[in-house]
Amino acid sequence: MKIIESDITKLAIDVASIINSKKKLIESSDDGCGDLSDTNLECCVDTLKFVSEVVRACKNLIRLRNQMENSLSTGIACSKIKDNSSVSQLQSRAMLDVYITFLTLCSNNKRMPSEKATVIPKNLENTIMNISRHSSLVLFHAMHGNRNTASRNALGIFIRQLNGISILVDMLVRPNPVPTTLSIVRHLHNLIGSMPDSLRQINAVLQKKFIGGGEEKFNRVQQEEPVCLVQILCASLVWTIRSDPSFPGTSSMDRRGDLAEEIWHVLFAIGVGNQFKTVFSDNNLDEQLNHKLSPKTDAILQLGILICDVLHMSNFDSRTYRCKLAAVHLLMDAPVIFGKFLFANNCVDPLVVILWLQLNAVLVEKQGGGSQDVVQLMPILVVLSNMAQGNLEFKQILKNKYVFPAMANSGLRVHENNVVSNSSINETSSVSNRPMNPKDSPPGTLRNKLIRLMTWTDSNVKRCASEFLWILCDENADEFVVRTGFGNAVHTLGIKGLVSLPQNSTVQ
Repeated sequence: MKIIESDITKLAIDVASIINSKKKLIESSDDGCGDLSDTNLECCVDTLKFVSEVVRACKNLIRLRNQMENSLSTGIACSKIKDNSSVSQLQSRAMLDVYITFLTLCSNNKRMPSEKATVIPKNLENTIMNISRHSSLVLFHAMHGNRNTASRNALGIFIRQLNGISILVDMLVRPNPVPTTLSIVRHLHNLIGSMPDSLRQINAVLQKKFIGGGEEKFNRVQQEEPVCLVQILCASLVWTIRSDPSFPGTSSMDRRGDLAEEIWHVLFAIGVGNQFKTVFSDNNLDEQLNHKLSPKTDAILQLGILICDVLHMSNFDSRTYRCKLAAVHLLMDAPVIFGKFLFANNCVDPLVVILWLQLNAVLVEKQGGGSQDVVQLMPILVVLSNMAQGNLEFKQILKNKYVFPAMANSGLRVHENNVVSNSSINETSSVSNRPMNPKDSPPGTLRNKLIRLMTWTDSNVKRCASEFLWILCDENADEFVVRTGFGNAVHTLGIKGLVSLPQNSTVQ
């Protein structure tokens, strides 16, 4: 059905009018629902359900407008949808204030009349939770759904006029339903990505809340090191993964998997992987743990332990597997010394399984796929390369057990007795003496899949796969050529200046 812009305009005006009237109705009651007696409970629930659906309609209208701007397949020219249209009124300061009011009133049961009712009806509790979740989502789409003028203005109003960062931080540190917390974390993720100074502001608000004075002071002992977002996210991640029922849960409605994945992404965005060196730099980690750690250092340590726990989880559930992939992203920034910790906790095997599954997804299931599919291989290739390069034990188990096992070494016996130096590749060896194909690379093996990537069209993936195999070959050009074939290896050898390429050829 063709959607006419005037229809969206009328809907937006009606929704804005309804939602403002319902805001006044809820705020006029001390507990948000009035007296929850049996006579008016049904009316209260119906009212809140109506509010929930109207807020949801706001989210859908803004989201639809954003999708229409990004797509020409809806039959509407993008130029016809103006930033000053009526849909943009749903992103105005007044409407943002309405969403914030609903979010703060309905989150954490802050307005639930616990003194008046011993048991809160389940349908009422679910409805209030839905209002909170929809309010958070409509704020998200209003500010981050599209980079148009209305979204940028909404984001500026939320931060500068409505004290938005303080509101989000307050929501984050209080217990809320998982869907609401997930939405709040996504807010923070997009803030950090779009506003470089937002991380400093978030940490400043947290410090004020935890060690400040007045109403902002929590019941918490002052600590020498200020509270920061990393600590809060790490604590949330620990609860998400280790709470009952066992992660990621048996119900499809359990959103803990999505929450854990989003937290991993936020931690990656703020560069937590680089901070692993503050904990894992010492050779004797046990001796370091005997000393009292600062709260932030302890959070980083718990995060490192949690990574190992997640890597050992089953891949049967896609939510767990996505969580693993997000953790691998974080490891891209980890120092090579962290490889010793991973090796000590038997994490090499799970990482190789991830590599195997990713390779199969791209090369077998999608038969090469698009560039976006192939790029997904880069994080695991980067992590394994970094850890192998800095840790001998890590590299040996990768090489001897998985990539080049004993059966793949038979073709190297003669070669090992007559090792050729790297310089001879360029100076003395003729092309005819170099094996153009791998000495031993049966189809379906891990090394065969990796070697296929060495000539891939995407230069980044080609470089990552080649570097990984180069490291496993102890950075020895002769072994590298025998194991992968000169035709596959020439690109990497050319980059490293170990082979002369024709002057008219280019190396990406």
